[in-house]
Amino acid sequence: MSHVFDSGLADSQRTLIANAMIAKLAPLKILALGGSTAGFLEQVLTIPFTIDGKHDEYGIDLMWQELAGKSPAVAIAPAGMTLTQAGGPGRSRGELAIDVYVISTHGRDVTEGRATSDAIAAADDSADPGIFATLELVWALLFDLDLGVGSHVQQLKLHSEDELITDEEKTIWVQKWKVTVTRDANMYRGMIQKLTELHTTMRQSGLDPDPIPVIEDTTVG
Repeated sequence: MSHVFDSGLADSQRTLIANAMIAKLAPLKILALGGSTAGFLEQVLTIPFTIDGKHDEYGIDLMWQELAGKSPAVAIAPAGMTLTQAGGPGRSRGELAIDVYVISTHGRDVTEGRATSDAIAAADDSADPGIFATLELVWALLFDLDLGVGSHVQQLKLHSEDELITDEEKTIWVQKWKVTVTRDANMYRGMIQKLTELHTTMRQSGLDPDPIPVIEDTTVG
């Protein structure tokens, strides 16, 4: 990528944050996806949109398409951010909202199996442990974690988690995360001249009746 970001990073902050979150959730992925022998998630991915409540049928259907029917799964959606001026010229700071969706299509039972662990999950760590366990495991791996994206991105904080929708086919919960982000704009982007050297001379005014001769030449460059 040839784009230059004012952050000095290789990609946009949203992209790097989402990728870092996916990497941190690696232990929960199945072994075939690069996870662990105890991993159970069949999909962990980024989506470029959020779901506006259980009545947002279009958003739910679109996420379902992105998952390609794979479950259990986690979808990470970097969302909106409100920025305020902070410190010097060009610096702003705000909280980036990130929605994390946890999806299960466990078909044995809506409660025992899809919500809580059933007998199969109790005997096999690679089986779907249910939404309740997945929510807590995701929280444990992400909360208060340094994502390694740079000093302008602070630790993730979980603000809420709620059920989004449950029907015969699926259950989806959403965790609402926030991360404080600082941005520094390049204030010299439009400049076409650059000051490379400055020379000054200081001479005594002569008002002193018995002056000591002082002449100082200074060059800064």
